[in-house]
Amino acid sequence: MSLSFGFEREVPDIKDALREAEKHNVLVLAACGNFGSFRGWSWPARHPTVVGLYAADGYGNSYTRNPTPLKDTPRFATLGVAVAGYSLLGTLDLYSGTSVATPIAAGIVGTLIHFMRQYKEDYLAAACYLGRGYTVQAGSAKTPSNSMRDRYEELVLKLTTRTGICLIFSEMVVDREGYRVLQPQKLFEEKGEGVHLVEVILRVLARI
Repeated sequence: MSLSFGFEREVPDIKDALREAEKHNVLVLAACGNFGSFRGWSWPARHPTVVGLYAADGYGNSYTRNPTPLKDTPRFATLGVAVAGYSLLGTLDLYSGTSVATPIAAGIVGTLIHFMRQYKEDYLAAACYLGRGYTVQAGSAKTPSNSMRDRYEELVLKLTTRTGICLIFSEMVVDREGYRVLQPQKLFEEKGEGVHLVEVILRVLARI
């Protein structure tokens, strides 16, 4: 779930909705705010189950109106400066802000989940054929067992948790100006491909 808004104080109804989202394994990402050093993180970005997003330009430089990054927080930033989009009048304009970065980060999450779904059967077949060394253990099975499928789904489901997605995001970041800028190619191009990358992601999620 992508939330391109924020408030100075908690909103009880939204807090209740976040509690329900967590119960149903719905990952929530929210904009950190665009007030620079004059105001801290917006809420619900600072809620403990939510991943807050900062904005960066196409070169990874920090958006000038980002809030000051907080210590001991993920500090993730992604593209959110001069992003083309259509206005309500139908004109193509450029938009900037953490509210722009948030849905882009949600798109990265969606791509990750789709990737894991796309290669599920290939991965399970490889785990059966190659056996030992895979996170989802095949044992002596020649075809994927129900327990293998359940374990795979259990691990992939962790991508919809704050802890899980933060671990995977950490595999694709570059530290810059106090922020951790997401660069998906660091994961998709530098850590293998197909079932090999699936195994990398599963090993990270298995730490939880």
